[in-house]
Amino acid sequence: PHLLRTIHDPPAVLYSLGDFSIVQRAAIAIVGARRATVYGRQVTQKLARELAATGLVVVSGLARGVDSHAHVGALETGGKTVAVMGNGVDLAYPRENRKLYERIREKGCIVSEFPVGSFPAPQNFPIRNRIISGLSYGTLIVEAAEFSGSLITARLTLEQNRELWAVPGNITRPGSYGPNYLIKQGARIVLDRQDILEGMPLYVLDQLRIAAEPAESKPGKAELPPEEESVFAALPIDASISFDALLERSKLNLPQLNQCLLRLEMKGLIRQLPGRRYCRV
Repeated sequence: PHLLRTIHDPPAVLYSLGDFSIVQRAAIAIVGARRATVYGRQVTQKLARELAATGLVVVSGLARGVDSHAHVGALETGGKTVAVMGNGVDLAYPRENRKLYERIREKGCIVSEFPVGSFPAPQNFPIRNRIISGLSYGTLIVEAAEFSGSLITARLTLEQNRELWAVPGNITRPGSYGPNYLIKQGARIVLDRQDILEGMPLYVLDQLRIAAEPAESKPGKAELPPEEESVFAALPIDASISFDALLERSKLNLPQLNQCLLRLEMKGLIRQLPGRRYCRV
């Protein structure tokens, strides 16, 4: 894959099971604690589901906790996911994730730089982390303790000149140390899907928009669902408008408006300007 070839120590070869073309697509890595809290698992699955719905591929490591829920969230919406293993692709590890492994093999892709038949070894997992970040335009850290392997992935993400996001957590919980520390050091804070999409390169958003469009043409205004119609109608023809003004004009609630704006932007009908203003394309 092109992105992976740009890191300073790309693997000489990648073994794979499933649809390898998925590995070539725009992706985000989501990693975190194996012993994730209920909050961490819920947030991971929600964000993975919403990001996969935009066309982004979700990359993770098939470990317990956050990794597993990242894969599950992506699959829930019919999205694509890539599992990067610390062992041969023919071995489902951990064993409790066997069913998830089979789902990813069928609906996504499993990759590893370790030869078929290789057993998991502790030293393999930090090594494979550079592939998780290397396949992605950025990495989201959900929960991670002070010495978590996810912080290795965060460091590698920055070394690879990729975006780094983190979900804030309860400051009294050890598992929140990693993301809170990263945010303090400058990682982008994530409260919803939009925070991640705003950090994506414009050409990546263009790729997602093109993939979402029918082959014949872009959808016209008459084809829009009622909620999107109300938002599009509230946009001036030859000027921009603020998010707050749109919220008032459209009569939608905050989550509804955010979703409609994202869908309209993905359809190529509007674009976001600095200061969270919007205009028609």
